[in-house]
Amino acid sequence: MSVGASSRRTDGQFEMARSAPCNECRTWEIAMTNQLQYHSTHRTFRLAAGLVAGLLIAFVGSAQAQVARGVDIVMADGLDSPSSFVNWENMPLHAVDMSPDGTTLAVVNITDNRVEFFDLSSGQPVPSGAVQVGLDPVTVRWRPDGTQIWVVNHISDTISVIDNATRRVVATLQTEDEPYDLVFAGDPERVFVTASQRNLVQVMDPGALETASSVRAAVVNTIPINGEDPRAMVVSPDGTKIYVAVFESSNATTLIGGGDRRWLIPNIAGGDSAGELTQEEPYTGGPYGGTNPPPNIGGPTNRVPSTDWQAFDPPINREYLPDGAFPAPGVALIVKKNAAGRWMDDNGGDWTRWVSGPDAPLTLRLVGWDMPDRDVAVIDVATETVTGYARSLMNMVMGIGVNPATGAVTAVGTDAINEIRFEPVLNGKFTRVNLGIVNPDDLDNPTVVDLNAGHLDYTIPTIPQRERVRSIGDPRGIVWNNAGTRGYVTGMGSNNIAIIDQDGRRVGAEQLEVAEGPVGIVLDESRQQLYVLSHHGGTNLTTVSTASESVVASVPLFDPSPTAMKMGRIHLYGTHETSGLGQTSCGACHVDARIDQLSWDLGNPAGQIKPVIGTDVGDDPNPGPNANNLNAGASQAGFGDHHPMKGPLTTQTLQDIIGKEPLHHRSDQAGLEGFNSAFVGLQGSQQLTAEEMQEFEDFLDTIVYPPNPNRYFDNSLPIALDVTGLYKQYATGRYELNDGDALPVGNARNGLIGITTNPVRGAPATRCVSCHTLPTGQGTPVRWDREANMFKEIPHGPNGEAHLALKQSDTTIHRTNKSAGWRNFYERTGTWWNQPESRLGFGFMNDGREDTITRRAMARIFNFGSDQAVADFIALTMSYTGSDMENPNQLTTADPPGPPSNDTHAAVGKQITVTDDRPQPLFGEFQAIRSMIELASKPDRTRAWQSAGVDLVVKGTVDGVERGFVYDRSFGMFRSDIDGETLTPEALRALAAVGGELTYTAVPRWTGVRIGIDRDEDGVGDRTEIMAGSNPADAASRPSNANN
Repeated sequence: MSVGASSRRTDGQFEMARSAPCNECRTWEIAMTNQLQYHSTHRTFRLAAGLVAGLLIAFVGSAQAQVARGVDIVMADGLDSPSSFVNWENMPLHAVDMSPDGTTLAVVNITDNRVEFFDLSSGQPVPSGAVQVGLDPVTVRWRPDGTQIWVVNHISDTISVIDNATRRVVATLQTEDEPYDLVFAGDPERVFVTASQRNLVQVMDPGALETASSVRAAVVNTIPINGEDPRAMVVSPDGTKIYVAVFESSNATTLIGGGDRRWLIPNIAGGDSAGELTQEEPYTGGPYGGTNPPPNIGGPTNRVPSTDWQAFDPPINREYLPDGAFPAPGVALIVKKNAAGRWMDDNGGDWTRWVSGPDAPLTLRLVGWDMPDRDVAVIDVATETVTGYARSLMNMVMGIGVNPATGAVTAVGTDAINEIRFEPVLNGKFTRVNLGIVNPDDLDNPTVVDLNAGHLDYTIPTIPQRERVRSIGDPRGIVWNNAGTRGYVTGMGSNNIAIIDQDGRRVGAEQLEVAEGPVGIVLDESRQQLYVLSHHGGTNLTTVSTASESVVASVPLFDPSPTAMKMGRIHLYGTHETSGLGQTSCGACHVDARIDQLSWDLGNPAGQIKPVIGTDVGDDPNPGPNANNLNAGASQAGFGDHHPMKGPLTTQTLQDIIGKEPLHHRSDQAGLEGFNSAFVGLQGSQQLTAEEMQEFEDFLDTIVYPPNPNRYFDNSLPIALDVTGLYKQYATGRYELNDGDALPVGNARNGLIGITTNPVRGAPATRCVSCHTLPTGQGTPVRWDREANMFKEIPHGPNGEAHLALKQSDTTIHRTNKSAGWRNFYERTGTWWNQPESRLGFGFMNDGREDTITRRAMARIFNFGSDQAVADFIALTMSYTGSDMENPNQLTTADPPGPPSNDTHAAVGKQITVTDDRPQPLFGEFQAIRSMIELASKPDRTRAWQSAGVDLVVKGTVDGVERGFVYDRSFGMFRSDIDGETLTPEALRALAAVGGELTYTAVPRWTGVRIGIDRDEDGVGDRTEIMAGSNPADAASRPSNANN
């Protein structure tokens, strides 16, 4: 289970709290009020009598689960905890690299936080040692002279520099947020590093390194990338250029607002009104004269008269026509820029006039507004500047290579067909797997090849399994032979390798399967072998013969990740298993369990209206329209049922969704089980079995939000965040600044005060936190019982799913909604209506109609009063994940408790490497160590709004031997990997020496023992096992049976 695991059990049921003590297990009775009892066998929490009588919430799953704000808990004590693994669900990138002399492989083991080495002298990879690095290593590269190995640590925001001769970490370099790849280029030599969350490439001077230090001084330049999430890189054959893949590059699709009642974006697509900023009446000037929803067949002249039920594909239910009993609501519309620069919908309607033409201001855009759709950036090595971009290749650029013979840039990834409406039309066909071939001297004329075009024509949603296995899905890596005649592409979702010629045509073996989840790949031409790292069903290094095009060897790597991850990933990523054509999956849109930055209209004109969830769930004694809604400030009492023609909705993250049900923007799925029909209706495959669905759910339950990049080291909210410089959040003209002006620096702490104290307009008892509770931004898991004058838990559903409070609104397209969580807002920026161009086409709100948080704050229901207050609010939302936010108010109907957040303390991953016990004033290592110890000394959390905290581990070489240590806060000492040995912080620091560097790393609370001193968690220290002859990477191998 993950940090802060949810209350969902593996059998799909909830264990409800009881008022009486447990007779079956050890119980810790709590005499104090407002406390919980912990039952160690059942692993449940129980609320004792307290300040808020009747607040009954059971958070089942692990001893570290959080509970509602204001309620203290008692936790299991000590360093050991059942939750010793945290899954951020990051994918390795350049995960395998071969030494310049061809003798050794270096492989990242992301689950074990190590780089593993394999000797190739025998012709096959043979393990030859490992070095522990930072958290979630995703890329490894040998320095061209072979003296060092550089490792990118994605969660740690560091680079570990390993000395090849001694196989020890000699330096730890700090980077900007979430680094992903690095390459060496230039004379003098430079290191180029992608910082994916900051949308830039950092340039480092490897010659500037101290012998061993946590250096920022190595960074000599920063190159901005005009795209979202730059990741993979490759160097041109002549070494003069670097090509950077923009992971979330989008695909030149955007939104035309429609159907809204009182909010901000004008309803140019048609609907009940045109939006409060423009005229009061529906707009009728668009291609369909205001008809909404417009047809998707018959061309733009088809205005859908009330009797024309065949104007849609599939034919619309007659009751959904304008004169029917349940007329389809007006909705927004997705348009895409074609090769001629025209913005077209899926029925041939031309919306250019309203997107970039003279009427663009009606959609709040500037005249001439554009989405350049940049996919690959070209960096000139000599000048360290971007000289151009390749465009219109795909919307997710996942891997990149260069043909050594032709010099052509070759990018692989997926392309979404989200401009097409309706689930039945998209069934099985909503994703393409593309290869983009780009001539560096002619960036404007790329060649785009569908890697599945040889056997897929997309006319039907399902093909036989024998054909399906030919497909490649979710490609992550590409490598070429020196002649440029053969390329090899890893299909992370399809668990295979596709072989292509220089033009992208499939050649060779039609079916070359490898272990589940292949990501990294390297070619050893002298031995005619590929080495492939697979990541999903367990970490595995596979050797593939390029001569026979078959697997010849496989080596498993130690993988401490829980079984739920290994068993459940296939249901998210497996394209052969979960799609009818074999090329797509849930993970095609929920990329790496996150988002694709797009909106999709997956409505169904022939579908069924779905009743609102939650009015009669469980044993609620007072069912009804408002049973599970606080309804504070709502202008109408009732909820609306869910119409099947729902319009565009943005892709939502899958991080920490279990235990936060119901799901979807509209709250139209009671739990994950409700999505089983999508495996048939959207992916063209078959439903999961009950066992498989449980595996899927258990896997999703492990996924945790990563550290927030904007919080301070102690996890506190920032007081000075440049919301315009970092996130391009601009003023909208409502207050003192003009539309498009830069906002002032934001203070997130003031933003927190604002959302907990300032009432919304027209509802003086309602604040932002009434709907967006701390610390997730989502609805409360309790409801106010007016008769009993107390909060009561919202009853769970029939499958044990939780139920967070819903919102009712008569002003938006969907009257029933789920409060949007705010924890990934910093990852969702990049859309701007009031700037000349935008990187993305969809922003915030259900359909993506509001480009920025500033636009949301502009809604007249909110009255921030000044642009400074708006900037403070934005700073808060960009820093939201991480917990440690307390509502100072007492629990009232306006301040309900929120569900816990499975997230990560901001200090997690932070590293420093020291080389002796003398202070280094330039870099402040000793102060950083003291700060790490202070954080690791804090007790376990006792409130729902608190962060889980950190442990502290130290790894390095002592007297020529690899050693490990973990800080034990119970007595202020470091425990070592030799059982029974302890050291004071001062004594440990004194062991650091040149050639004996020590690296301090803050890791998630409850993971320190595994990461620091007991790799296989068998209760015996790693060095103790090595000295006794047993294997520290095998729990079944212990000193007592080492010789058996």
